Amino acid sequence: MTSPPPLYGLLLAGGKSTRMGQDKALLTYHQAPQLLHGANLLAAVCQAVFLSRSPAQKTAPHPVPYPIIVDGTPNLGPMGGVLSAMEAHPHAAWLVLACDMPLVEISTLQALCTHRDPTQQATVFYHPETHQPEPLCALYEPTLLPALRQHQEQGQYSLRAIISQVAHHVVRSPQKKALDSCNDPVSHQQMRALLQKDFPKSYS
Repeated sequence: MTSPPPLYGLLLAGGKSTRMGQDKALLTYHQAPQLLHGANLLAAVCQAVFLSRSPAQKTAPHPVPYPIIVDGTPNLGPMGGVLSAMEAHPHAAWLVLACDMPLVEISTLQALCTHRDPTQQATVFYHPETHQPEPLCALYEPTLLPALRQHQEQGQYSLRAIISQVAHHVVRSPQKKALDSCNDPVSHQQMRALLQKDFPKSYS
C-alpha cells in the first residue's frame, strides 16, 4: 500500500481584516495571539507548519517558530494562500486553518486527520448552520492543485464552491460550534465572553 502524501499545516493569517479593524491574527483569545495559537494546534498533528501571510505581512510581528509562505496572489482571498502553499510544496497534503476560528481544538483537527481519505481531493466538515463545506478548517490533498489553478484561470476564487465541485470526503465535527469565526468587533467580544464564561481556567 502506498503511503499518503505528508501532511503539512497552513495557518491562514494574511487577510486584510477590514471588518475587524485590526489584524485578526494578532487577537488573543487564549494564552497567545491566534497567529501562534493556531499554528501550535496544527503542529500537534502535522509534519511541518507554515504561516500564510500577505506580502505586506511577510515579517511576523511576533517571534514565531514557523516559516512564512507569502501569498503570491493576495487578491484571491483564502484561495490565494492555499494555492501559494500548494505550489510551494506540491508533494504535500495541507491541513488548513483560518486564524479567526478560536473554538477549534486539537480534537477538531484530529478528526480530519483520523478520517482523512487520500483518494478524495479534500476531507472536510460541513458547517452545522450552512450545511455547506467549511473550507477554512479542512484537509486538502495534492490532487486538488490542478482544480485550484483551473478556477484561478476562470476567475473563480471561492474555496467553498471549488470543494463542492470536486471529490471530497465529509467528516462530522466533534464540537458543535468549533467552526464559528470572528470577523468583526461584535463577534470578537461575544467570543471572548463565551470563552471566559465556559472555560475560565483554559482561556484568557
